[in-house]
Amino acid sequence: MSRISVLACVLASLVAALSMPTVCWAGEADADPVRAAQIQEEAREALEADRYADAVRLAGRAVDMDPSLSTWLARQVRIEALEALGRYEEALTHVEEYLDLDGLFAEHRAWGKEARERLRDAISASRTAVAAKGRRGAGVGLL
Repeated sequence: MSRISVLACVLASLVAALSMPTVCWAGEADADPVRAAQIQEEAREALEADRYADAVRLAGRAVDMDPSLSTWLARQVRIEALEALGRYEEALTHVEEYLDLDGLFAEHRAWGKEARERLRDAISASRTAVAAKGRRGAGVGLL
């Protein structure tokens, strides 16, 4: 193949590729900071109404739509809702992600550190309670 033929093939391929519809990774097509902010507010309202499962779902959706720092509130809502549902380890995972965000204000970082300690305490208490319950059941009635 001559050099001109190769260039013609490359050019034809480039034109064809540019005329094809854009393919996005999952979630990219939904990226909309304005809509994410609206959903973030819906998540906050769900949390305040004690609709924790809805709050988790909505907050996750807002963060998926806009993973930037601007969804800090949705991240806090998700953590608090997961904690209210007793899903401490999952909440702790999200706290760690929250604390890894660049640009958090000092008060937000302090909130995250307090949440991390509270969740660690809840996880420890939960494990202790489960262990104690298991010990009580063994040999009951043999004394």
